[in-house]
Amino acid sequence: MKITTDQLRKLLAIAILALMAACGPAELPDLVTGADGQTRVGLGIPPPVMQVRSLDRSQLLPRVNISQADNATPVSTVELQRQGDQWVGRFSLPDNGVYILDIAWFYTVGGRQIQLAAAPRKSISLASDRNISISSYDTDFDEDSDGVSNVDELKQDRDPLVSGAGSQTTPLPVPNDQQGDCREADVAGGQLSSFFQLRDAAAQSFSIPTAIGQTAIFEVYYLEVPGTLTIEHVSGDPAVTQATLFDLELNLALRFFDASEDGRAERAIVSASLDAGIYCYWLSDPAAEKTPLTEIIIRNSFVPR
Repeated sequence: MKITTDQLRKLLAIAILALMAACGPAELPDLVTGADGQTRVGLGIPPPVMQVRSLDRSQLLPRVNISQADNATPVSTVELQRQGDQWVGRFSLPDNGVYILDIAWFYTVGGRQIQLAAAPRKSISLASDRNISISSYDTDFDEDSDGVSNVDELKQDRDPLVSGAGSQTTPLPVPNDQQGDCREADVAGGQLSSFFQLRDAAAQSFSIPTAIGQTAIFEVYYLEVPGTLTIEHVSGDPAVTQATLFDLELNLALRFFDASEDGRAERAIVSASLDAGIYCYWLSDPAAEKTPLTEIIIRNSFVPR
């Protein structure tokens, strides 16, 4: 059955609205010890950090350290690899010991690494604690000692390295007068992959990280000035994709600027002339049985007007 462009847009609107109303993925253990004695770590971004609208995932760094409970001697620093919005790794420890687990999240801003969050220090015994969940994080870290935490400053689009009211970045990534903020979809559980801020003429390709089994990606673009934005899926699987470029009106109605053509056996491309403001991009497999996205590369082209 052929789906028209209008039908596709309606389907995408329903999918996006459902995503924005979602309360996020089910909570899973962060550490799981299997019968082979290997402990598998899978850390998701802490909820307070996820609420930073312009968060650059590539600058996040979680650290997992394990030490002896009786003398604080370091036992293992777990090497983690990023898979989409999760960082995964493995380690082995003797079952007959009691250990201290420390988990901290760092972020690189202005060429400097600052701490955003830390889980409460946890005493674990792998003989009994086979599944361990991190239920809360402390975010009381203040790099510039101005009384506002690093996370809260990033939420407010302020520079956490500079104290005082004058520390706001210029310009702020905010919607224009006719827009709502489509970044809220990410806060509600969407799979935001990247945030792009554009002002000057540019054409550049980017590799987009995806988690195993992920079937769609969601990108946010902040245009500081009006211009024509073109987004092309140039590489990666599947070889046939659909895309849409949209924003939210002030009443939260979806407003579409371009969608890839129906029935075209090719990777998606969208392009539109836009005012300054915040815009969102959605890419997925058009088939009913969605193929997971892998090794995705997109090309952004921007021409100011």
